[in-house]
Amino acid sequence: MTLHMIQMIPDMVAAAAWARQNGVASADDGYLIHALLTAAFGPQAPKPFALMAKPGSPSKVLAYSPHSAADLCRQAQMFAEPAALEAACVQTLASKVMPAAFAHGARLGFEVRIRPIIRLARGAGEDSGKERDAFLAALRDLPMDATVDRIDVYRQWLARAMSPSASILRATPLYQRLTPVTRRGKAAENGGRRLTNMQGPDVCFSGLLCIDAPDAFAALLARGVGRHRAFGFGMLLLRPPE
Repeated sequence: MTLHMIQMIPDMVAAAAWARQNGVASADDGYLIHALLTAAFGPQAPKPFALMAKPGSPSKVLAYSPHSAADLCRQAQMFAEPAALEAACVQTLASKVMPAAFAHGARLGFEVRIRPIIRLARGAGEDSGKERDAFLAALRDLPMDATVDRIDVYRQWLARAMSPSASILRATPLYQRLTPVTRRGKAAENGGRRLTNMQGPDVCFSGLLCIDAPDAFAALLARGVGRHRAFGFGMLLLRPPE
């Protein structure tokens, strides 16, 4: 499979207006972009993606997709509603082809935003199948007088998520915070589905990795790291190994 990196510069003001008109208004920008990409590109909506926002600069979306920018433009022009097409600014789409193969043992810099959560196994009572902050889950399994470092827990979570495709040689947190993630919940009276917000860990790591299994690493790049990959988490951005 050919993997493309996609870049798009959406109109965030028009996107917010489109979201309000379509009942998907949310404080979670990741959910907003997810909804907009789905409206613009349908089943070809790229994921994982990363929303890059800097003060004083237009927000941009980077994503991985098996489809090129030209393919996505054709899809949107054919099927998207005008308001979604305008908000997505599909005329800004650009793409490049990612490497088809990686070398075993190669070292690469990386940056990735993750949602370090675990899903509770069956048999956990009423909480069975629910998501829990990996740090809180680690605390639950420790003696009362034991301590654990939150960033270390998240770093270990990342190492497990990257294995066996790559080993983490260094991982420095760029930020660690709690943020809401919006999801569609139970059906509402009008036939739609209520939007619910769930607080959870939001961590961005920058570091250095070593490729252990080239084919598995290529698959990880296309799939993304961890859960919530369709909502702005898990896109592995590669950097020079400085």
